[in-house]
Amino acid sequence: MKELIVHLEFAKILGVFALGAIVITFITYLISKKNRAIKYIPGFILILIGIYNLFYVGVDSSTLGDVNRLLVVVTTMIAGFIGLSTGLIIGIFKKGRE
Repeated sequence: MKELIVHLEFAKILGVFALGAIVITFITYLISKKNRAIKYIPGFILILIGIYNLFYVGVDSSTLGDVNRLLVVVTTMIAGFIGLSTGLIIGIFKKGRE
């Protein structure tokens, strides 16, 4: 049961990151409606953070700090892809209205 609670804790962290990426993407869309590329910037930033942490882990990931950094990699990469997907969905709905 303790393992399930730990995994649920990781799922909560991922949910917060994903919700934050969606909100920030929507806010950047509302701020600059004329420039279409701005809404993709939060997703790209999160993916770049994930790639940087992935290279920082290196080959040997046996210590607890490296395992925690892998959690950061997975969380930021998934949140980045969710942010990019949100930007794409906003773009599709915006084109449908025009």
